Amino acid sequence: MLYTALLASAGLTAVIYGLWAISRYVWIPFVACGLFVVFATELTPILPNVYVGGVRISLFDYFSAMLITISVDRILRKKSSKNLSTTVRTLALCLTATFAYSLLRGAVSYGVGSAINESRQVIYAIAMIAWVTTIDLRSKALLDMVRKWSVGLVLGTSLIATFHIAENGLGSTTENLVTSAGEEIGGRPLTAGQAMTLALAALVIFAKSQSNRTKMDIPILVVAAIVLVLAQQRTVWLALLVGLVILTLQSNLRQQFRSVGLLVYGVVAAALVLVAAPLDAVVELIGTSGTDTKTLDGREEGWIALFVQWTQSDPHTILFGYPFGHGWLRFQSGTYVSWSPHNWYLNTLLRSGLIGVLCFAALIVAVAAGSYRLKLTPPASAIGGAALIYWWTYGLDWYWMPFLGLVLIVSSNNGAKLVTDPSELSERGGELNCGNRSDTREIATVAQHVRHGKGVAPHVG
Repeated sequence: MLYTALLASAGLTAVIYGLWAISRYVWIPFVACGLFVVFATELTPILPNVYVGGVRISLFDYFSAMLITISVDRILRKKSSKNLSTTVRTLALCLTATFAYSLLRGAVSYGVGSAINESRQVIYAIAMIAWVTTIDLRSKALLDMVRKWSVGLVLGTSLIATFHIAENGLGSTTENLVTSAGEEIGGRPLTAGQAMTLALAALVIFAKSQSNRTKMDIPILVVAAIVLVLAQQRTVWLALLVGLVILTLQSNLRQQFRSVGLLVYGVVAAALVLVAAPLDAVVELIGTSGTDTKTLDGREEGWIALFVQWTQSDPHTILFGYPFGHGWLRFQSGTYVSWSPHNWYLNTLLRSGLIGVLCFAALIVAVAAGSYRLKLTPPASAIGGAALIYWWTYGLDWYWMPFLGLVLIVSSNNGAKLVTDPSELSERGGELNCGNRSDTREIATVAQHVRHGKGVAPHVG
């Protein structure tokens, strides 16, 4: 009894301190996300869990609960009511409500534990997006922080990928590896979520380099390119390509020439590094991963089976989906399997029904229209386009949701507030400690358009 009381007191103290720290220091969740991205495969097996009433509660559950609590408090105090447009906010809340309804139904039908276990990634993602989109943008140098965070993500994921290759070697999509402890693991040095986070971080750095290139941008991007090739995550390759195309199309002619030159330079430098080293076996592995279609073929078969199940269900399920905890059981490749279908669009359909999919589709249209008009870094349209590609073969990864939260803010024409409120600019003569002069000119131009009622500002080169 005494041990339980002490444990409960320590847990309550940690939660209270965590709420205070996250509310005061906006960088804490960014650092937490970065650490998990880098050490995802190392941390997951060793993080402690607590069981309450048969429900497993992990460190990420505590973290998400704190983010949601802080977000709700900001909303109730109306400290962030203007971060998102009415349209984006309404559609996002409607989609969240469909998932909440699915969770409630799942808790009733299959038990709280089963419903929460299946919905964890969705809850984590919603918590992170809610936290980002309710930050008080008037007093946080958020844009500069995201750029520095992106550099840290590139360096961190690159180092952990190098460590994994040095420790276990390099496999492929068809060739697993065996650790020194005799455990069989996947052959690729980064998970899909890690590779996607690396790609989005590279997009942010690439976008910054268009208007304000530093001497470290090219080396960092070359490192990112090499690691992404070695990661052999084909969906991430395609997502990054789409993001780069969108970013280039949004740029002016001078920036397009600069972008093409930087891309060519990076690709040639990465190719020279790969060719100069004795990496014939590596090239063969990458070629095998690039042409192997067994994984995708199997997933497509599962997608069709689950979709057919949904079409044959009752009207309520058609409209609102199956409850969380229902599982993903289907007949695939001659046997019954129950793993996640690895398709966020299908996940949304099966867990929120037709209503949820319509909300999600409308949200995509609203965000795409808004983010393409406001051409600021971070590159909202490029990030959004890359995410749409990634979701075709994967689900939500909460640790890169800060990027998506920024997309929602920019799409709501609040890009000028990513660093400071426009009124603060006029009071301080347009000079801000934003990291460099290019940032100041960009923000000042946007703020000027906002003050004059234009709402949307052109990209500043």
